[in-house]
Amino acid sequence: KHYALRSKHKVRVVNTSNWMDNIVSGSTQPAILDAAVLCMSHVTPGTLYRDVPIISVLDNGGVLVALGENVNALVPPLHLYDCASAILAKHNNFVKNREHARRFVIGKKITVRCLS
Repeated sequence: KHYALRSKHKVRVVNTSNWMDNIVSGSTQPAILDAAVLCMSHVTPGTLYRDVPIISVLDNGGVLVALGENVNALVPPLHLYDCASAILAKHNNFVKNREHARRFVIGKKITVRCLS
């Protein structure tokens, strides 16, 4: 794209490897601007990520979520429910599987916190 001199635009810095030449690489793509994470080095423990889409439901009960363009994260089954041991231990496997299938659907957006 061509921009006029002194015009203002939203840009996200993507690469600073040419800092000796005072050159940085930036992007104006909406997907890059809206992404919470672009690479694994941007993921910090304790950070809460909202509206993260589920990309896969695993056979063991866990789910994979997409934190960014090329950054996926695993949510193990133990961490999917707030009261997993107290509530789900009371139900039989059929009820647990039905509840799991209803709550965690591919494409649904959830809130996750990075633990490590």
